[in-house]
Amino acid sequence: MITGVVLLDLEEKDLPGVAYRIVEQMVVDELIDDGDRATVLRALLLKHRHVQENDRFRFGMKRNLSSYTSLQVRRLILAK
Repeated sequence: MITGVVLLDLEEKDLPGVAYRIVEQMVVDELIDDGDRATVLRALLLKHRHVQENDRFRFGMKRNLSSYTSLQVRRLILAK
């Protein structure tokens, strides 16, 4: 069975406060060791990006079509 933590009606107003409460409850419920508290909190608060379906192979790079076009034109000129 998969376990987790659900906290409702928290008085926390910001993400670090909510993350802290979640990690504390995970320690109380023995879902993580006390020594892993800082690591889990850091993972929850660390800024990260998710790879989107349509950007799976691009890795944040944009194609420069003008460069491609200029190479094609240059190739045609040199071929003459």
